[in-house]
Amino acid sequence: MQTLRKITDFDIQNGAFTLLDRVSRYAARGVLLDQDGNVAMMDMTRIGLLKLPGGGIEAGEDAREAFLREIQEETGCSAEIVHALGYIEEHKWRNSFMQHSACFIAKATAVGGPVSFTRQEAALGMQVTWLALPEARERLAEALRDVVDYSDRFMLMRDLTILDEAAKWLAGYGTTIPIRALKYGNRPHYDWETTLLERGDAHLFVLGHHGRKLRHYTKGKTFTIDRWTVEFFPLDAWFTVSADIADGRIVQYYCNICEPPRLDQDGVSFIDLDLDLIYRDGVWKIVDEDEFAEHTLKFGYPPELVDRVWQELAKLQARIASRQFPFDGSMERFVSQAPQEV
Repeated sequence: MQTLRKITDFDIQNGAFTLLDRVSRYAARGVLLDQDGNVAMMDMTRIGLLKLPGGGIEAGEDAREAFLREIQEETGCSAEIVHALGYIEEHKWRNSFMQHSACFIAKATAVGGPVSFTRQEAALGMQVTWLALPEARERLAEALRDVVDYSDRFMLMRDLTILDEAAKWLAGYGTTIPIRALKYGNRPHYDWETTLLERGDAHLFVLGHHGRKLRHYTKGKTFTIDRWTVEFFPLDAWFTVSADIADGRIVQYYCNICEPPRLDQDGVSFIDLDLDLIYRDGVWKIVDEDEFAEHTLKFGYPPELVDRVWQELAKLQARIASRQFPFDGSMERFVSQAPQEV
């Protein structure tokens, strides 16, 4: 994840821009949305301030697990994470304390469960309140204008940053992302439409909907796709991934070897280089080697491109074997976005 911001005394009280070199506390926090798009804010009623859900990461947890636990404890909600925003560092020079927070967006899947506040949280009169995101932001901004307490100002600036980053991401969530596959020489191959699930600095996850139309220019036909897919497009690597979903799980992976996908105002496009790596029935298999050999001659692939394709296939196989992103469970995060019944 990217670093969203490093907050220092300079931001809080026009002090020195000094960065501490040791993390004092690792934490996880972020935005929790209900089904209406409202944001869960923790209302500390006895001091009149709001904050986002979150807290320290406990031993044996990763950041995602910690955030979901904090949501359960503070709001009584079960939730699923839909996006990783990035990291925020709070460099409290006066206190010699640096907090490193992993920040997320989550959606509530169940509400109304029991809460479990710490003694300190209970003493603050903490309770959850749901606000529209613009209202939550305005409440935090107003408090930041008035509050003078050193630590409270760090907290408010941190949570304002998280809300602003979440608002930018949510503005694009669910938007239509056209996908265009080309053959060498920018020859149209096929295209289809998806909706955005997650956009990172150098990747996109999108959802392919059951019943979508795939226009296949090479074959001169339009196909109806009868399955949901979670699809991954790295903008800095020579492959794409499409994961077929059935019965609430991934049943097939289909990886194209291609030139790095490009993202512009028209959507995502990539030059398909024929070789595919497929996972089906528990086995990974290379396919379309004959098509690659045919197109090497037909389209005049340069020798260096042919070598690069085989190199990139080997790198993809190594990535899969070592469970590197997105084969580290990242694809599975989005399976719940596809209905199990159509």
